[in-house]
Amino acid sequence: DPELQEALRAPPLPQYANPPQASDTARAFAVQPLEALKQATVPAAPARDPFRVKTSNLFFGSSSLGGNLESIESWQPGAEPLIVMPDPDMKVTASLSPPTVDIAKDIESGESVAPKGEVNADNQRTRSPAERLALDDKSRAKSEKCLAEAVYFESRGEAVRGQMAVAQVVMNRVFSGKYPDTVCGAVYQNKHRHLACQFTFACDNNADVIREPEMWERAKKIAKATLDGQIWLPEVGKSTHYHAYWVRPSWVAEMKKMYKTGVHTFYRPRAWGDGSEVPSWGTPAQTAALSAELAQEAKSSAEMGNTERR
Repeated sequence: DPELQEALRAPPLPQYANPPQASDTARAFAVQPLEALKQATVPAAPARDPFRVKTSNLFFGSSSLGGNLESIESWQPGAEPLIVMPDPDMKVTASLSPPTVDIAKDIESGESVAPKGEVNADNQRTRSPAERLALDDKSRAKSEKCLAEAVYFESRGEAVRGQMAVAQVVMNRVFSGKYPDTVCGAVYQNKHRHLACQFTFACDNNADVIREPEMWERAKKIAKATLDGQIWLPEVGKSTHYHAYWVRPSWVAEMKKMYKTGVHTFYRPRAWGDGSEVPSWGTPAQTAALSAELAQEAKSSAEMGNTERR
């Protein structure tokens, strides 16, 4: 390349005419690296010269740059670097926030610091609604009865999955933080306000009499399975509201429509987000198996093809 040859023959630039005694400085570092590092002054970096060959010495230490000078050592000529591979089982903790005082106490006492309420301690399965609510025998029986009453009086004429959907809405309300945090409290909230309660059957001034024993037995089984965490309808998801097709509630404009089955359409308020922070339970496979079992035992009016809704 003629231009390259011409550049190589050109005299050095003024800043390179009298270069600093780089070789003397390097030798001083090699002999007494610590003293030389303390006394050395760093000259202003000259413009890069691609046609000069430069050398340097490498110094290393166990601390970060700017650390204690006594920890700096010279890399001896011919020395091989020692590469230490990280332990694959080591937990990455450097980027984690320091534990809170309560968690630190748990660590010292040997207690688990896993988020409470997520899994069952015995076998690491998802906690059921009954476990999350810490129901004892008495409160469990009361919760099952209230939930079964909601399923029966609100949806006994529906297909089995429509009845399960009502139970799921009740439990979604219990865990939403927006309604009473007990099953009976959520079902019978505002029951003394005529036609202004949460579930119409509770405040319509009609006698709540069980006249379909087969559907009552189904409602009780759905309530029990729901509290045991065996029922979850993905299409209903975290819905907290529903209405029948003959009702036009004013709150629908604020809702996201989730699902429609039978006479009911299910919703969740848009302002409440997707409910990802609210617990869920059960699997579609469990739900499908139970649905088939209950549909074999008895038929609701919808499943028999009867359009009448009681």
